[in-house]
Order: sequence, then C-alpha cells, then structure tokens
Amino acid sequence: MGPTNVRGRPPIPLTRNLTSRPKQSELFPPRSGTPSDLAKFAIEIALSKQGKSNRVLTQTITREMLRPQMPRVEEIALGNEQHRDRMGLGFFLGDETRPDLFGHIGDDEGFQAMLIMFGDSGQGAAIMANSEYGIMLGDFVCEEIAKEYGWKGYVPSDRPHAQQLT
Repeated sequence: MGPTNVRGRPPIPLTRNLTSRPKQSELFPPRSGTPSDLAKFAIEIALSKQGKSNRVLTQTITREMLRPQMPRVEEIALGNEQHRDRMGLGFFLGDETRPDLFGHIGDDEGFQAMLIMFGDSGQGAAIMANSEYGIMLGDFVCEEIAKEYGWKGYVPSDRPHAQQLT
C-alpha cells in the first residue's frame, strides 16, 4: 500500500493532464490532501508556467490562471497594505513588484491552510493546521522561512494577528 493523504486516499496524481473534468476524488481542495500534496501542486503550476511541465495543467491554462483578473483585492492573503494582492483564477497573485508570486489561504471549520509560491525561484511553503489559528501560524512560519532562506520579494503580513506569536 502506497502513501495516503489525511483522508486515507492516495495522493492526488500529478501525472494526469486535466483536459477533461476530473473525478471528485481527484479534485484538489487543500482539506483533502497534505501539505506535501499542496507543495507538489504549486511546484507543478510553477513549472507549467515556465513551459517545463504539463503534468497538471497546460502552459496556456496555467498562464491564464496566473494572469491578473482583478488588479487589486481587498482581502490580504500574500501581501500587506503596501503590497496589495491581485487575483488570478483560483490564486491570489503578488503585486506588480512581485509578479511571480502566487498562492492561496483558506479555511474550514477547525482547519486553516496557506500556500505561498515564488514561481520563478521555486521558493515557497504549504502550511496546514487543524486549528482556527492556522493562518496566524502560517504567517509566522512563512516569515521565518523567508528570513532563513532569503526569499527575495517576500513581505511580511500586517494582518492584526501576524505578530502575536513573536
């Protein structure tokens, strides 16, 4: 028996090109996978954008998903007040000073997750927590990772809760 995700199912296959509607078991909401599944998904999206892989989505679809559809969103997911996020299709995107940044934050009752990925450099993190404080934890962890690994273009969140763990 191979690896399984948190629901006991096999991880989402990264060898399938989604040219047809996926089966329900293949959909990728963060709550049905692991942080490793989410990180692999982000890596494949970054590679697809660069034309180096199409195991998940074609380069054309990926580029459309990562093209700003809304120039500025009110919710802060990846940036802060000075670096407001833009919105692609399914992803928050970095502002004009960080055009290779994409990711998402999300929550469900008792669960929160965060994905941040600098597509050009391959630097990023996927964080999931069985807690109502997962985004707060994610902000703290991402800031520490960014400092340790010298992420260029990373800006710390200024969400009110972001500094409560320091």
